[in-house]
Amino acid sequence: MFRLIALVLSVGLVMLGLVFLVASGAGNTASRLVVGAVMIAAGAFLLVFVRRSAMHGGSAAPSQKIDLSGDVHLEEMKCARCGGSLSAQNVSVRAGAVFISCPYCRSEYQIEEKPRW
Repeated sequence: MFRLIALVLSVGLVMLGLVFLVASGAGNTASRLVVGAVMIAAGAFLLVFVRRSAMHGGSAAPSQKIDLSGDVHLEEMKCARCGGSLSAQNVSVRAGAVFISCPYCRSEYQIEEKPRW
């Protein structure tokens, strides 16, 4: 949304700057010429800025932060298939789900939370 607004603003500045440059032929040429040149330069700068931000910042990797409330105690995790000991490096989040990769038996599975009732 920001890019679209900036693009419209930059095109508007360049067009208005061209109007000022054309009008500088009528009288009071110095001030109109300067204002037209500044508007065209500002529009061109904004256009270049939008294009560069689209190239460099278009695909940002999403990040996920989990905030746990209260006292949280770390339990030892074991592989459900082979019983091998797992660490935090074996846990990953993909598509909003928590997955475990066992370094011993090379199995991957999704952690399912069991109801507590």
